[in-house]
Amino acid sequence: MFINFFILSTLCNQVLSFLFCGSPPSINLNYTLPVYSIQVEKRNIVPKRLTFYPYFTENFMNLQYANQLKEISLKAMKFWEDALTVKRPEKENQLVKRNCEAPNQYVTRPLGFVCRDSYCQRKAKCGHVEVPEVYTAECSEKHYDNIYMRYSNGSGIPPASYVILMDGYKSRNCIGNRVAFAASCLMDPDTDRPILGYVNVCPGKMSVEYPNNRYSLGIFIHELGHALGFASSSFAYMRFPNGTVRTPRDHWGVPKYRDPKGYLIPSDNTMINITRQWESSAGHFTKTFQSFITPAIMEAAKKHLKCPTLDGVDLENMKNTGPIGTHWEGKTYGTEIMTGMINVDYAVSNLTLGFFEDSGWYIVDYKMATTYEYGKRLGCPFATKSCYGYAQMRIRENKTFIPFCSKRFEVTCRDAYSYGVCHIVKYTTEIPEEDRFFNESKYLGGDDPFKDYCPTQSFVSASRLYGATSFCTHTENIPLSQQGVNYYYQTYGPKSLCVAHQNIWIHGNHHQEELSSNIKASCHKYECNPNKTLSFYFKSQSVLCERRGQNVQFNVTDRRTWLNGTIICPNVKKLCK
Repeated sequence: MFINFFILSTLCNQVLSFLFCGSPPSINLNYTLPVYSIQVEKRNIVPKRLTFYPYFTENFMNLQYANQLKEISLKAMKFWEDALTVKRPEKENQLVKRNCEAPNQYVTRPLGFVCRDSYCQRKAKCGHVEVPEVYTAECSEKHYDNIYMRYSNGSGIPPASYVILMDGYKSRNCIGNRVAFAASCLMDPDTDRPILGYVNVCPGKMSVEYPNNRYSLGIFIHELGHALGFASSSFAYMRFPNGTVRTPRDHWGVPKYRDPKGYLIPSDNTMINITRQWESSAGHFTKTFQSFITPAIMEAAKKHLKCPTLDGVDLENMKNTGPIGTHWEGKTYGTEIMTGMINVDYAVSNLTLGFFEDSGWYIVDYKMATTYEYGKRLGCPFATKSCYGYAQMRIRENKTFIPFCSKRFEVTCRDAYSYGVCHIVKYTTEIPEEDRFFNESKYLGGDDPFKDYCPTQSFVSASRLYGATSFCTHTENIPLSQQGVNYYYQTYGPKSLCVAHQNIWIHGNHHQEELSSNIKASCHKYECNPNKTLSFYFKSQSVLCERRGQNVQFNVTDRRTWLNGTIICPNVKKLCK
């Protein structure tokens, strides 16, 4: 049984994920310059659908699977284009300023940057990526009182668009499990909307075979989300729905509030500090989170969690990530696309879409939200307690504490559509006291530090023994289930669910064989019958369920093999309305 996962990161002056470079320096986002041209039509500004202008560098096109990754990235861009409409498009095309080699430039006319006794930079850069000249501004040089035009204006960045530079550079940030990183570089001077940025794919880290193709799509959606503005460097630039700034500005137009290290801090109408009581196996502690309190984000979280009294939507609070996290808190929001670890079954939920509405930059199409099961309707204790505190509360109530788990290698339903293995890792260093889940060891914890080391179920990937993964609805598993031995007679497809096992199942061929006592879930197609009962399919044979919680014993055969055991029926009434 193999466990796969990918980690997303942008390092230092970008978005942080799994491994860190220490506290990142303050980010100074720059503004573009408007193109003043008689050829640009002046008109009343109305909302306009977001459009990406991608530029794929030579580094990107030299990546393994470059053409497939390019297509996957374009699919991710299409997702955001369908989800977001620019609320206040720019009046003109925008240009990227070209700096001087020496810091002694001055302006002689609205756009004409002149470098005095210095040379114009040959290329403008976003991070380490050169910006195509079509988007860069003119630049002149002054030598011995003579001015020479070195570069002329490009056509610029069109209104309501985003120029995204797609690179594949092997940087010092591409170590460990870092797969990709992203950043925005330039903002619209009127609205602060980020309009130019980059995504860098670490060479050799992304693949296109199932299920890695789904990872790759999630990675690109995630990184584009950062480039679009889901980043701590952009939070202080968010605006109210009417376009006014949320965080007061200084006379330069920069947000006023900074911490002692120089990081921009949003106003308390956007984000607040919340100190939560935190219980672990090592004792009682407190944890402080930076938490969004803007209306669309709050509404989405309250509804998803079924927590009407939620006081804020927490961001990650890992050490060495700077003062404000750039991902949702993994313990609470798990498989959401903007947590720090991307899952195969990632969800772009109303939480992230709500951020882009609350940014003031976009009108959001909430129909683009995808199925989001993690933490659904688990209530306020799940949102505000540690995983250890939540698990202890549920144990006292004689209830399960999914999505958390405590039995290493036990396979159970993660949600209605997949099963997973309880993946507990032994670390080489002690887990922080406040995050310890197990009494017996300071080194045991879940595989995801973004979830505060909470043990959760990781999906089960294919192996040489069995070709399918643990995602019941993935049609890719239909042919893959023919590879290896399908001991549990699993069936897959859009109408397939995770079925819980009541006891140890028995598989027979020429002799009887007890299957693993750790395996307590499998995937099976279902069908609703006219009498509102439900049939689960074990290969070609079916097992009937009449009501929720019913234990149904079965004995099914397939050619020369047979299988018997007991299933626990799901909510038949809900599934077969």
